[in-house]
Amino acid sequence: MNHSFLTVRGLDYSIDGTEILQDVSLEVPEGTFVGLIGPNGCGKSTLLKNIYKTYRPQKDTVYIDGKDVVSLSAKEMARQAAVVAQENQTEFDLEVLDMVMYGRYAHRRFLEKETEEDLAICRRFLEEVGLKGYENRSFFSLSGGEKQRVLMARTLAQESRLILLDEPTNHLDIRFQYLLMEILKKQDATIFSSVHDLNIAAMYCDRILLMDRGEDHQSGNTRRDSYRGKYFTNFWNPCADHEKSDYAKDTSVLYSERITEDCFILKNQMDSIIMKAHMEC
Repeated sequence: MNHSFLTVRGLDYSIDGTEILQDVSLEVPEGTFVGLIGPNGCGKSTLLKNIYKTYRPQKDTVYIDGKDVVSLSAKEMARQAAVVAQENQTEFDLEVLDMVMYGRYAHRRFLEKETEEDLAICRRFLEEVGLKGYENRSFFSLSGGEKQRVLMARTLAQESRLILLDEPTNHLDIRFQYLLMEILKKQDATIFSSVHDLNIAAMYCDRILLMDRGEDHQSGNTRRDSYRGKYFTNFWNPCADHEKSDYAKDTSVLYSERITEDCFILKNQMDSIIMKAHMEC
């Protein structure tokens, strides 16, 4: 059993007096791809923002590789964790290669210029996300999907041991949604990502945590990781190791044509729980 690379213990968080997270605890084993799903408003983004310190968590509640994130400097945090957030507003326009080069910040000393290795890494990940030849394009001139792929290339170029993502397939067409998940699955990293598409979660995540305000949901291959007020239903994913490479290559292939019976059962369980949660809100 891999040790927990990301650990959350008893995390509380309120916004303007409204309690969003209450005594949240979870573990993400090293080297796994864990998906976080749940109805809108259940606190997925708030949880992620506490982990990557857009919001400041309480001391002794969030640990990356055994280190309390509160104690980590910005550069130390960047070495440990790379982030693709939902809100990625950039005030200054940059060329695409320069935007991706920001991912190398954690690997350079103050005022040190980028190296040939840095440039090669950035170009390689731009090519992986399908943006070879875009190096000198203005970031502001790109479409929403192209911007998202640039930000993903920047995250990959950071070469951190933990990758945190908040609905990373937003703004992407179906082909690039699959391509992105294929790329993530190949990384030698621990990945924790909120995912809005249950098909994608069922196909690519090793484990799936369902975040919900409601009752404890149990089924044959789930268990509850408990915390007050909300619950995680922890789905072991029977289809995470199946061959998926054809999905990124041929967008005419639908999940329903290749997904296993176990995956259908898993997705139906998640669908029913989320639908019930929406009705109860």
